[in-house]
Amino acid sequence: MKRRIGSVIQKARNNKRYKTSRLCNDILSTSQLYRIESGEMMPAADKLINMLTRLNMHYDEFILSFDGTYPKAKIVTEQQLIEAIEHHDISKLRKISKQASAYHDQYDGIYFKHVQLIADAIATSTDDMNMARKQIQPIQEYLFNVEIWTYYEVNLFHHCLFMFNIEIASLFGNKVLQHIELNYSLSQNTNIACASLVKLSIRLLDYSDHCFLSLKYAEIAKKLAYNSHNASQTIYIEIIYQIIYFKLNNRKFDRDYLFSLMNTFKLLNWSTEFQYVQELIHKHGIKLQSSHSI
Repeated sequence: MKRRIGSVIQKARNNKRYKTSRLCNDILSTSQLYRIESGEMMPAADKLINMLTRLNMHYDEFILSFDGTYPKAKIVTEQQLIEAIEHHDISKLRKISKQASAYHDQYDGIYFKHVQLIADAIATSTDDMNMARKQIQPIQEYLFNVEIWTYYEVNLFHHCLFMFNIEIASLFGNKVLQHIELNYSLSQNTNIACASLVKLSIRLLDYSDHCFLSLKYAEIAKKLAYNSHNASQTIYIEIIYQIIYFKLNNRKFDRDYLFSLMNTFKLLNWSTEFQYVQELIHKHGIKLQSSHSI
């Protein structure tokens, strides 16, 4: 049993590309981790739970990982889902949903249930919003019922945010903030939470009575990106920040500063993101002077 536990922890750590020091920080010593991973030592229950939390791993997922086929199925499915979403491949999303459903029946793991929900929601929203709203109901109920969100719940919210009504989305934003407070030191949690808050902030901009809430979420996201030393994400959020100031008719809005940010962002060669922020600027009525053409 000690060997199996150590092997699962080591594989999970390697899959995350975590160095031993990163996993061990404030939990146990690197020598203790070495002994655990080599099967010489059984981790104490509290240390095991803390390590699983840092690895973004549910306890049931940890148990399922004793079956060597589970981690491989999870890695392959996650990569397929990312690619299908990036390429808006509806056919592939539907295949992933069916496969995830089969994996969920096989392993009874919450991860595959989340994949199925995400794939169904995104696939149906493309061609039938009425059907998509039916798909979102079980996701909404699930997220309401989870008291403390993990990485997986934030990820589920992030992918389905556009389908929730604005009041529900705002409430779930508080769940994301709670998640950040509990998992601030974990980079993967911080990245998905930051992306979710930015997306929520942009969505709130469409509602004049929610602009101050949009500003709050954007401000928190900007701090997360800055503290993570993510320069491109920081610039992107700063652009969103300036759009919010414009919507609030706030004196802090600076047209020249926005122009400078857009030029810097353009140099990063993020063509899709650059086009998106250009569309946001036009959508919210910001007119750069002719000398500000980008």
